[in-house]
Amino acid sequence: STWELSLSYGTLSVAKSGWSGSVDGSLYLQKRKKGDLSLSMPLTLAFCSLALLWLRESITLSDLLRLVMDGHIPYLNAFKDFPEEMKMYGADFKIFHVQAWPKYDDVYKKMHALAEFMDLPCFPDITEHSFLHPSILCMKYMMEINLPDDM
Repeated sequence: STWELSLSYGTLSVAKSGWSGSVDGSLYLQKRKKGDLSLSMPLTLAFCSLALLWLRESITLSDLLRLVMDGHIPYLNAFKDFPEEMKMYGADFKIFHVQAWPKYDDVYKKMHALAEFMDLPCFPDITEHSFLHPSILCMKYMMEINLPDDM
């Protein structure tokens, strides 16, 4: 059986897969449409980044992507880190068999699509005391580049 949900930016379809235990496994064998919100590793990062933003954590999307590229968050071939009882096969394998690093713009666009899909309200204003305030972010990044004291 198949369910469809029409959205302003595309259609989200969910179909039961005969290949695997997932509900939408068969969708990964089909060509994807622009704006598709099927489960993917970039969408997972978008969801994590939205959560960090809502929790007012000091970890930005750039920081999250750096953690991925430094190997602190499993991303490329993440399936290798799964326990034996969670081994993927069939269409589900394609979700976690990622061979390229995520692009900032792609994850950012997925964040917007996901926020729209979830019908999230506007984010509260960023105050001077928030970790996401531009002056605090600038200080954070200046400390990270570790310039010599005489500069």
